Amino acid sequence: MIQKRIQPAAWFQERPTATLLNVFSKGFEKAQLQKLAADDYIFTVDVKPEKGYSFIHLISVGAGERYGPNNNADFFNKMAREYTCPAGSRQLADGLHGFHNTFMKSGGVYRNHQNSKKGFKPEGTIVAEVVNPVMDRGELIIKLANDKWHDSLEKLSAEEPIFFSMGCGVPYDICTVCLNEAPSRSDYCEHLRYNKLGLTKEGIQICAINDRPHFHDISYLPAGNPADRIAFGLRKVAGTGAVLDEEDLSGIWIPLELMNKIASRKERDRADLLYKLAEIEKRINTEGMTAAEEDVAEACPAEDDSDDLVDSLEGIPLDKLFHGLNKKKMLLPPGAFISIVLRKPKNEIAGIDELPAAVKEIFGKLKEEGDFDELLHDGSYLPGMNYPGTETMGNIEDLVGRLSLDEEPVRHRIMLIAIRGGKTPKIKKEAGQRKPGAEAQYLAKEYAKYQLSFLAGTNSNELLKLVALNNQVGE
Repeated sequence: MIQKRIQPAAWFQERPTATLLNVFSKGFEKAQLQKLAADDYIFTVDVKPEKGYSFIHLISVGAGERYGPNNNADFFNKMAREYTCPAGSRQLADGLHGFHNTFMKSGGVYRNHQNSKKGFKPEGTIVAEVVNPVMDRGELIIKLANDKWHDSLEKLSAEEPIFFSMGCGVPYDICTVCLNEAPSRSDYCEHLRYNKLGLTKEGIQICAINDRPHFHDISYLPAGNPADRIAFGLRKVAGTGAVLDEEDLSGIWIPLELMNKIASRKERDRADLLYKLAEIEKRINTEGMTAAEEDVAEACPAEDDSDDLVDSLEGIPLDKLFHGLNKKKMLLPPGAFISIVLRKPKNEIAGIDELPAAVKEIFGKLKEEGDFDELLHDGSYLPGMNYPGTETMGNIEDLVGRLSLDEEPVRHRIMLIAIRGGKTPKIKKEAGQRKPGAEAQYLAKEYAKYQLSFLAGTNSNELLKLVALNNQVGE
């Protein structure tokens, strides 16, 4: 069984996917529901107002025949039909028309996918579901307690967007190109593993048909920025002792029409970067570094003097900060990066002491795990779209000599090390060293996302090697 998380906002950019319903003494306002349904079609449920509760209309899932796959390459067929491709044909089950009602049978409303499968109780109720035949999409009405959901309901009443994610399980994914049935992501064919949302020469878009979905989870996603996501992930890691998948907690969505154009290229580029970095790590681990590489690694920013670095960058919006740093090819060391994103001193962050050890072979570890969905889609640390501004650039300008991976600043740092008496003991390899814990591994994965965003668009093998060498700096 493959677990999926579906963000309706990935399909429906033109309108809010969550709307607070007007409930009168005799039930819902009919005109409002008609408008939401974009036709005379309305729910046929008879819901009366309840003191202390509010109702929300949600769009859940779009039929793939009309809206295509979402940005995770999940395609939900509308109804039973025969699917044909050059590899053959496959009879599909009843799709959304047959399985959307599983929301009512076993679904509930949760926060951050803390659902019944993990031992949590619902924090809201699904009171109605339907597949809209006019709009070819699933729709829901949920009921929430005002006292528990006050902040979210206030946002909706002020017409501010809030976001939900749908959770479902499918017995297997069917590749649209080769019809391979994968009961787990490790069973994916090369199409779905490496080129999701790409196009074959026959014009077939590569995606996973989600036949027979079983919907069980509607989750509110409060995590709208990297700090929220990392903090939430660390809380879960600390509570379970294992790294958990947070692929849908970023709160970042790209319009479907744009994603269809760039996603396959972006994924290929990021996967290519990851594989190259993993190969450099492997070579360093088996053969060691050359003398020149050791010089470069020693010249990478040190963690032991990064507290003042964090202080100097405090308060800069992250999108502007990453944009400014990238313009100058400045890469933050791991501990400073995590501290800046979380806005916390390092001594308050679980796993931070083991982070340098965890990043040494992080790309090899991620390559071995093989599930790149979150890693390849996450854009949290990409530079902002707009110029970061004179003030931001002024704040970081003095750090170029210290952080930049451009050739001249690196050479200058190497010369300073030689002038001051040779290498500092930054590069260590101790036998029998304890394996970094789950918290450190989670942070290392987040740092790897940051490094892939730092490298986005580069074709410089030298810069890739510098990033890999940066990860070999002491513990």
